[in-house]
Amino acid sequence: MIFTAAPSGNKGQEVTSFGGQKEMFEALVLFTGNLGLGVLAMVLHEAGHLLAAWATGVRVKRVAWRMKGMCIVRETGTPMQNLAIALAGPLTNLLLMAVPSSTFRVANLCMLVCNLAPVRNSDGDRVLSCARQVWRRVQG
Repeated sequence: MIFTAAPSGNKGQEVTSFGGQKEMFEALVLFTGNLGLGVLAMVLHEAGHLLAAWATGVRVKRVAWRMKGMCIVRETGTPMQNLAIALAGPLTNLLLMAVPSSTFRVANLCMLVCNLAPVRNSDGDRVLSCARQVWRRVQG
């Protein structure tokens, strides 16, 4: 939306024109498209977790929508299974960064970085926890 103010010639009053219904529509379309790409990146991230759970034999109970976004609720696996499942979502986003769309690339980069941050209950937190458990088992 473009705001312009110009003198009206009436004793210092200003006339304000609101330009650009076309610009507003274009901004709305751009926002909606970018939001859609972000949601697509999130859905494909969770699909990565689902495929890894299926491939490692861990039963998925349901896919849930929480305040932080989508998540899968599943049975607990071995530390190695849990490590593979936790890494699958961010690795999916890493692979999707090869798609030749700068906006989709940015959406996947955001998903990758935010999910690998070692914040409580994030993929990064699970990766660190599972890697420690696997390391302890290897060390004996």
